[in-house]
Amino acid sequence: MNAATSITLGANVSGTIVNATTNAATVTGTNTGGINITMAGATGAKTITLGAGNDVIVTGAAADVIAAGNGNNSITGAEGADTMSGGTGVDTYAYGSIATLAAQTGITLATADNITGFATGVDKIKTGTAGAAGNFSAAGAAAASFAAAEIAANVVFAGGTEVYYYAHTAADGGLLFVDTAAGAVATAVIRLVGLGAGGVVAADIIA
Repeated sequence: MNAATSITLGANVSGTIVNATTNAATVTGTNTGGINITMAGATGAKTITLGAGNDVIVTGAAADVIAAGNGNNSITGAEGADTMSGGTGVDTYAYGSIATLAAQTGITLATADNITGFATGVDKIKTGTAGAAGNFSAAGAAAASFAAAEIAANVVFAGGTEVYYYAHTAADGGLLFVDTAAGAVATAVIRLVGLGAGGVVAADIIA
């Protein structure tokens, strides 16, 4: 069994860290300069906590916990139920494409990515297919449950041209459902912790 990797970064550190091993990793930093972290080949769970630089973080197939800190950050969590936060600043949560999004965040709460601190009109979700009036729809009132929100998403996907449907519940916060295969059914969901009505709009989703 591979031992976990632990990396501690000082306040003046900037640059690139690459870890392609399969072991778990913990990276902790108080950096004020930008750091690029690439762990796309690492299948062990990663815990990454950084400072206020403009960071670029790419992880691999595991349930990772990523807190990029304040700054204009780019976070790619890849496969696994990731928990991601970019702090204040203009943050981008990147997915490979709308077609591969289902492999990166599943269609249940247990498999979904969780994004904390998302700010509509500031932060972005990058899917390869930009949100627009013709492919995005949002619920006004809160759904009674996750199951009810998913049913509402499927009704929208079956009856129109939408591939994105934003819903929210009191228990789960914001829920961005995605029809990744144009099959008129939700195949992926991203949970946006703490958000309610209007938590995500079409312009928040970029190509």
